[in-house]
Amino acid sequence: MFEKFWSKISGTNKADIRLVNQPKDERLKVFRKMKSFAHYIGFAGERLVMAELLLRGVNVAKPLVDDGADILAVREGAVFSVQVKTAFRNTGKNRWMFNVGSLQKSPSISLLKKRERGIVFVFVLIENAGEPYNFLIVPFSEVKKQAKANNIYYHKSTDCYRANVYLREGKVSLGDLKNDVTEFLNAWELLGAEKKKRKYIS
Repeated sequence: MFEKFWSKISGTNKADIRLVNQPKDERLKVFRKMKSFAHYIGFAGERLVMAELLLRGVNVAKPLVDDGADILAVREGAVFSVQVKTAFRNTGKNRWMFNVGSLQKSPSISLLKKRERGIVFVFVLIENAGEPYNFLIVPFSEVKKQAKANNIYYHKSTDCYRANVYLREGKVSLGDLKNDVTEFLNAWELLGAEKKKRKYIS
C-alpha cells in the first residue's frame, strides 16, 4: 500500500526509485519534508478539529471562500471563525513549530472586526499519526498579544510569523519556556463547547 502511494506522489526519477527501496521510517522522514505533505497535514488538522467540535455538540461548516477562516463553528446562534494550524512534533524535541502567517497583512484582521466573537486559532499538536492529539485553542486577541511580546516572532526568510509550542509534563509554553499558556490547552469552551467532553454510547 505504501509503495503504491509513494510511487504516485514521488515521480519516477532515480532518486525516487532509490528512496522507495529505503526503510519505511526513512521514507516517512523525507515525505514529511516534501511541500506536498503540508497539504496533507493541513487537511487532516482541519478534519480533526471539526470532528472534536461535532463530538462536543458544536456544528461546523467549511467556508466556500477563504477569507481568513478555515472553519465556521456554530453553537446556539453564536458563530466562531476558526483558523487551524497543524504540525508534527520536531524530532528529538518537545516542540511544535507553526507558521502563523503575516499578522499585519492577514485578512484575519478585517474578519476579526466584522465578527463579534473574532477569530480563534487552533494549533493541532501531532505526536505521531494515530496517537492522541492535543489542541491549543487561542483567541486572535491573545495571538496578537503574544506577537507583541515576541513569543510569536517574525521569521524573515519565510516572511511570516512563527510560533514554537512546547509541551512538557502537561504544561504548554509558547515561545519562551517560561511563558505558560496551559490555560488554552484543549480549551474547547472558547469555541462554544462544554468544558468536559461528553460521554457517548456507541
